[in-house]
Amino acid sequence: GPQYINTGVQTSSTQRIEYDVRLDHVVMSNGQTQILGAGGANEGTLYSFRFEPGANIKIYYKPYGGIDTNIPQDTNRHRLILDLKNKFASVDGRTFNFSSLPSGRTYSQYLFAYSRKGTADTQYGFKGKMYGAKIYDNGVLVRNFIPVRRDSDGEIGMYDTVTNTFFTNAGTGEFIGGPV
Repeated sequence: GPQYINTGVQTSSTQRIEYDVRLDHVVMSNGQTQILGAGGANEGTLYSFRFEPGANIKIYYKPYGGIDTNIPQDTNRHRLILDLKNKFASVDGRTFNFSSLPSGRTYSQYLFAYSRKGTADTQYGFKGKMYGAKIYDNGVLVRNFIPVRRDSDGEIGMYDTVTNTFFTNAGTGEFIGGPV
């Protein structure tokens, strides 16, 4: 859907991002599903974890390239890691190495959407469950997101335990929460 979280963290080649997610459906032929992504094609650092139509879990880390994990899409819970500093990605402990990273302009990272040159591209919105996400920069934890429901108004979002900040939907519509 058109919901997403602006993490407030700029892309960097010294980052490590960890996700604990479950896709609610296998992506059909009409489009891909983004978990997190940021970039500007040939003008900036580009990376994303995504699911593509009828394919496997994909890791993109440079303009028009990346890694096909050969791990089929499913509706199981997965632990995904993208370590740009040490040049590897991992899906449920299975590691994929890469040799180079793009350089250029940086953009804010979005959860559940692609930050295309700093503007949310929600056409490939995520439909699934996010159990948590962590962003490290140079080994320092800068975001530790957990899904929460705010008591005062019932709004669903992600709470960051590092900055003690509640991140709400920056897009349209509403997040749907699971059981408390």
